[in-house]
Amino acid sequence: MNAMVLKTAIRALWLHRLRSLLTMTGIAVGIAAVILMVAIGTATQGQVIAQIQNLGANLIMVVPGQRIGPGGVRLSGDSNVLLTEEDGIAVGLEIPSVRAVSSMWWGSGQSINGNKNSWSRMHGITAQYLTIRDWPLIAGRDLSDEDNAAVAKVAILGQTVVGRLFEPGENPVGRMIRLRNVPFQVIGVLERKGQSSQGLDQDDVVYVPLATARMRLNNKPAPKVQAVSAITGKKRFDGTGTSGFQKVETLKANPSVVFAGAVNSLMIQARDTASLSATTAEIRELLRQRHRLMPDEPDDFDVRNLSEVAEARASSARMLTVLLIGIAGLSLLIAGIGIMNIMLVSVTERTAEIGLRLAVGAGRRDILSQFLIEAAALALVSGLLGVLLGFGGILAVDGLTEIAPVIDPLVALGAFLSAGAIGVVFGLYPAWQASKLDPIVALRRV
Repeated sequence: MNAMVLKTAIRALWLHRLRSLLTMTGIAVGIAAVILMVAIGTATQGQVIAQIQNLGANLIMVVPGQRIGPGGVRLSGDSNVLLTEEDGIAVGLEIPSVRAVSSMWWGSGQSINGNKNSWSRMHGITAQYLTIRDWPLIAGRDLSDEDNAAVAKVAILGQTVVGRLFEPGENPVGRMIRLRNVPFQVIGVLERKGQSSQGLDQDDVVYVPLATARMRLNNKPAPKVQAVSAITGKKRFDGTGTSGFQKVETLKANPSVVFAGAVNSLMIQARDTASLSATTAEIRELLRQRHRLMPDEPDDFDVRNLSEVAEARASSARMLTVLLIGIAGLSLLIAGIGIMNIMLVSVTERTAEIGLRLAVGAGRRDILSQFLIEAAALALVSGLLGVLLGFGGILAVDGLTEIAPVIDPLVALGAFLSAGAIGVVFGLYPAWQASKLDPIVALRRV
């Protein structure tokens, strides 16, 4: 009887093949959408996680804040010169939850090797920077505290710079290049890091000791800070042949005054993720004390928790994935309603057939099974087509974009089984309606 029921169900679908095809299209598109959206969402989350890992773990960055100029106009943070290397040293010594600190100077310029050149970012760093960024070398050695103390003219190159300055397969370590027409020896080559979350090529960079960057690569010669008075809040400096005192307020108001201890940022690594918020607050409090800011004065620096920013992006990516899957699931729900509608129409059209089968001895369970099999077969074939369509969509997205979605067999299997479940669930009511028909009433339509 079961084989006959299956054969009857398939014949019924074939007799109404155009209607069946239209119904199958809705389910197939829904299944394909689920597979494609999950693949895109997973790939997007993977990219965000990779970008987080590229940053390093538990990172906090401190940069100069916006300075208030004449008339209350806010100026660029680059004009605020009161963030110093000594601030970074104090953060490392006085805050127990800080694991490592690196002061940074930012710049850019031309790198030259023979007849090859590259315009790249040039950063002055201290010895802990690459460790904080979790950025290994593939050749040579890291910068050391001795390099910084000796103002050594040594450099570490990113992969993009290596590709522009040297021939493929050529070893840059030990070679001499010129940075802003100053000779430097290459002591190391960094592993490829890729793009940042803002699309910046992280490998297009040259790292040199911080002291060397200030003295050899900084376009603005700076007077040397000799001492800081904790009582008066005045900085003593020289560099022009004369000595004297200048108030901190004067330094703030005059962006042309740049002193030797100034840095563009501090890169700080907390000991663990749990202490990030507390560490951020402690850093802010310490720097306010060091910069002698009154309670009503705003910060002259910005403290940025990079891990929180990265996690926020990861959370956004996860929410986007859930949204996409929800939209795809809604399309499946609509397709299921379409199945129910088509099956109800089929029951109405085949009332005479149902009555005749009941009259010649078919049980109500047989009628129920027949229509359930029709709905399930319709959904399963649609699911198979949807899986194939989803795989095709993934290959198209992979070829046309840089998202690189990956086919997940478990997701495809789950989507296929979901299609069958949709057919059974939404076909159950029409099948029950068919099985409850009165044979005498049904036979009147013969």
